[in-house]
Amino acid sequence: MIQDPNSLHGRVLPANEVRLSWDGNKICALVGPDLMMGVSGFGDSVHEALAELAANLVKEAVWIEVTHRTEWHFE
Repeated sequence: MIQDPNSLHGRVLPANEVRLSWDGNKICALVGPDLMMGVSGFGDSVHEALAELAANLVKEAVWIEVTHRTEWHFE
C-alpha cells in the first residue's frame, strides 16, 4: 500500500520487457517507460545491472505486471 500519494514506493508497474542500454561506461537495465517512472539498475556487466535492478525492485516494493502474454515455441 502506498503511504504517500506522491511516492512511487509500493506500486504495480506494467511492463513487458527489461531494456538494456549503455549509460556512459555503465550498462543500464530498465523496467518501465523511463528512469523517472520506471525502476533501473546499473553495472559494469549485464548480470550486475540486472542484479541491481532486482534489488531495487525489492527495495522500492515494486511488482511487475506483465501485460502481454507471449507463448514461446522452441523446437
